[in-house]
Amino acid sequence: MTRAYAAALATVLFAGLILLVGTATNGPAVRIVTAAAAEEAVDADLVKRGAKLARRKGCASCHSLDASRRPGPTWKGLFGRKRTLANGQEVVADEAYLRRAVLTPDAEIAQGFPKGMMPRNFEKKLSEDQLHAIIELIKSVRWQRPPGRIPAAKDVGEGAVPPI
Repeated sequence: MTRAYAAALATVLFAGLILLVGTATNGPAVRIVTAAAAEEAVDADLVKRGAKLARRKGCASCHSLDASRRPGPTWKGLFGRKRTLANGQEVVADEAYLRRAVLTPDAEIAQGFPKGMMPRNFEKKLSEDQLHAIIELIKSVRWQRPPGRIPAAKDVGEGAVPPI
């Protein structure tokens, strides 16, 4: 490749990059969105919608997003974890469990919480889309260890997570 050809190619590529990215004042001329980024954007919208619904439908008065104590179980770190029920059975808090917990709240009571606390008839009070948004909110509230904290030995074993 000649030097002139390489310089011309570099100029064309640089011009293409400028066109693609745009300038600081005009913003991007073209926006490239990956499938993962598009999915994240959709999830973020659902999470925001779920948060609004949780406040409006009264969920937030009993369920916290920050592991603070409330009448109902916290949603922080709930999704994907093993959950012990009042009858001693263990279940995984997956989407199916969360759906059952909302629609038939007394069918599987979380250990340490009384039966009959959660309102009934959410299948009539929530549309399928609304239920999905609330579940996405619960899924989004993950457990994160505070920065700088050294985990206790019981927290680092296989499948061990900090208590909620």
